[in-house]
Formats: sequence, structure tokens, C-alpha cells
Amino acid sequence: MTDRKFELKETYLSKFRFPYYWETSLLFIFIITVFSNIYWGHIGELSLPLAGSYHEVFVEKQYWKAWTTTLIHADMDHVLSNCSMLLFWGALSTGHYGPYFYPLISFLINGLITLFVISFHEAHIIVLGASGLVYFLGGHWITLYIFIDKKISLPKRIFKGIGVGLVLFSPSSMAQNISYLSHYLGLLGGIIFGFVHYYSRNKSFQEKEKWIETFEDDTQDEDDLNKDNLFH
Repeated sequence: MTDRKFELKETYLSKFRFPYYWETSLLFIFIITVFSNIYWGHIGELSLPLAGSYHEVFVEKQYWKAWTTTLIHADMDHVLSNCSMLLFWGALSTGHYGPYFYPLISFLINGLITLFVISFHEAHIIVLGASGLVYFLGGHWITLYIFIDKKISLPKRIFKGIGVGLVLFSPSSMAQNISYLSHYLGLLGGIIFGFVHYYSRNKSFQEKEKWIETFEDDTQDEDDLNKDNLFH
């Protein structure tokens, strides 16, 4: 007697769905580098007030700075620190969810989160850098991985997702000039948007699942049982 069983062999995350993911991620990092150099005054002595603080954003009503402040960094070390992770998460996000999600939608949402972050700081404290965007992309990716990659059990997916999050997002040290609020609100925003993204596109994700039929022959088990019965 043969039992029919089905095994999940491929999910939406099994392959990249969109081309030029590395190029797109590198392009956004190039934009960050250009804007940072403009902010430092290194390009034709041009220096623009792109950074955002509570006073500038909410008092002077320069709300657009919640987005431009993501594109600028304190120095080149700050750029390299953020962009190394942004290159990785950006390529994954573009390759699987397309350029509309990253950098477009994620950048717009991160600006809204940055508005919220700035509102908690003192009037002239400047919040700058793309670390909040990095955490947003990571939270979004891990959340959708837990939902989509059903080739392993849900507890294992949750364990792996939390493990990756702890390794990548737990600070190795604490520093006064780092906005941890930006980090973790970005992470929370990514997790929330991951839920929204999954349930809004659940059907299309499931359509990419490929199941194969497997057969389990239990004839051998019956033969073994009959052999055992000879001794009773």
C-alpha cells in the first residue's frame, strides 16, 4: 500500500524575482555618498542644510528634511558603517520584492519613521544617517521569511529569524552619539510593514510555491509485521 504525500520544494524566496538588484543597491549607496559629500561641502564647495532636527522639521516646518537627513552621514566612517549593511539588505529586498519596494517605498516609509524619531529629541539635536532604513529592511525581511519559507516548521523559522536579528542588530557597544531609538523604531516599522506586506500579497506568495508528490511504500512494514506474527 502506498501513501501519497506532498513536499514543499520551492517558495517565493527560493530565487530572485527582479534583475539588477546589486546595481540598484549600489546606486542608492552612490546617492547617499553624493548627498553626504554635498552636506560636507566637498563638491564644488557646495554645502546644503540637509540635516533634520526638531526645530528645523517641526518649528520651521521643513518636513522634507526627515528624508534628506537619511541620505547624509557624519563622516566617511559613518557612511561605510551603514552602507555595508544597506548594500546587503538592499540587494535582497530589491531582488525579491522589486525596486518599487526598495529603495522607493521603504525610503518613503523610513522618512515617516524619522519624523517620529525626531519628535522625541531635543530641539537642536540632529538625527542623520541610514541606520534606521537598514533596520527597517532587516525587520521587513525577517518577518516575511518567517511567513513565507514554509519548508521548515514555524518554530524553527521563528528561532532562525530571531537569531539572525540578534546577531545583526544587537549593538556591540553603547555610544552617546548613536540614536538607538531610530534603530529600533526602524526595526519595529519593518516588522509591522512585513505583516502588512504579507497579508496584502499572501495569494501571490502562495502561487509561487511548488509542491512535489512523494510516495511512501508501507509494504515493507506489512511484511515485517507478518514476520513478527510468525513468532507469536
